Amino acid sequence: MKPIHYLVAFITLNHGTLAAARVAVSLYAVHLDASPTVVGILIALFSVIPTLACVPVGRLVDRTGARKPMLISTLLASAGVVLPFFWEGMTTLFLTGLIVGGACFALYIVNTGLGGRYGGAEDRTANFARMHLGIAVSNGVGPLIAGFGIDYLGFAHTFLLIAMLPLLSLSFLMLRTLPKLDEIAAPVQDEGKPSFVELLRDRRMFPIYVMAVYFMLAWDIFMVMTPLYGAQLQLSASQIGVIISSFSVAVFAVRICTTPLARRFTTWQLMLLSLAVAGTSMLGFGLVSAVPLLIIFAFGMGFGQGMGSPVGSAALYEVAPAHRVTEALGLRMAVTTACQTGLPLVAGGVSSLIGVAPLFWLAGAVIFAGVWHYRGHWYGGHGGHGVADEKGGT
Repeated sequence: MKPIHYLVAFITLNHGTLAAARVAVSLYAVHLDASPTVVGILIALFSVIPTLACVPVGRLVDRTGARKPMLISTLLASAGVVLPFFWEGMTTLFLTGLIVGGACFALYIVNTGLGGRYGGAEDRTANFARMHLGIAVSNGVGPLIAGFGIDYLGFAHTFLLIAMLPLLSLSFLMLRTLPKLDEIAAPVQDEGKPSFVELLRDRRMFPIYVMAVYFMLAWDIFMVMTPLYGAQLQLSASQIGVIISSFSVAVFAVRICTTPLARRFTTWQLMLLSLAVAGTSMLGFGLVSAVPLLIIFAFGMGFGQGMGSPVGSAALYEVAPAHRVTEALGLRMAVTTACQTGLPLVAGGVSSLIGVAPLFWLAGAVIFAGVWHYRGHWYGGHGGHGVADEKGGT
């Protein structure tokens, strides 16, 4: 097996910890008679530390290597999940959300920087696609582990079971299946105290961060508003579930297709194409009410969204300063987690004013405005070069 395959397995185990912990924490809170507001706060806590710490974690990895951050974050993830096994109560669940969320997202940043080093530039988009395919698998398996564990083992032992997942991933560190853990991206330059603002000001990187916001806009609008839209259309819970599942199936499918597509298109071309597909599907989703059509448009949104994270990471890796690559990737994660916190609140407020279906139309229009604004990157302008450019063609 290649190092990237071991890294995918490592990512799958640790992100599965995050996916399972979210479900277990929310269900345990309901079991403890927590209000919906408290449950919402608990889930939001999983994203608090990542929003604040992604950039410092990336900067640390660029300067020290990946081994120690991976080891420490993995142990913290396991410790955070196992807390409710020893101490019951809501306070423990708040701590679990903070610790597990911070540790697992730190691992995501470390692993993304590491995955970009395996193979050449022509392998980078494919590597990121494989990594996000593992995340898609863990998002499906993690909740199953939590659900079946709670039903058959009880809450306490389910948290103990979930805590085993990150410990299993340590075997990849101990067996030395992951090379380049101690490498730094490049010698540290004497540039004073670096600031993430410098990364945002870079004319090649700033558009990639903006594109990340567009992708998160489409993702969050769909996930938050689809249940409300389905309820307005008087659809059953199972029908709404099938519509949302079709989105997830498309995300999984497109990540399988990303590798061959990366050989034919540049990273910017893939971002623009996928965002255009997502915008078209979002406009259509708000115009129909029949379940089969809703499923088709939801699949289209997932197909457009699924490439956003791996291709965006690859595009950023191409243009970021060599000594600040992981920091730049961490900033992208900070941007997306901030969107995950703020966009649902904005979407709820806007939908209360104009309705749910018009919100889908508005979001689709905003996405198309972004595609049009950055259309010049299709031909590799403003740093929008990708794998095909490096090979000498488009």
